[in-house]
Amino acid sequence: MDLKAYREDQLKVIAEIEFDLEFASTRNFRMFQRGPDGVDVDITGAHVERCKKLVKHLKHAVEITDVQLANSSK
Repeated sequence: MDLKAYREDQLKVIAEIEFDLEFASTRNFRMFQRGPDGVDVDITGAHVERCKKLVKHLKHAVEITDVQLANSSK
């Protein structure tokens, strides 16, 4: 796969995660996970924070790809 196509794929993944983040943040959306004691625990906040960190890292990866693209066009 060439770098331009790879970059486009990176941007698509980021857009999908950001859409999911917006959905989880702006609607009355909740995620629950059953704990070891059998009680359902709301994990929405933790999920949103993990996704925000993931988007941050993915955007950094796009920056690296942009540098590689710039270097390859010289």
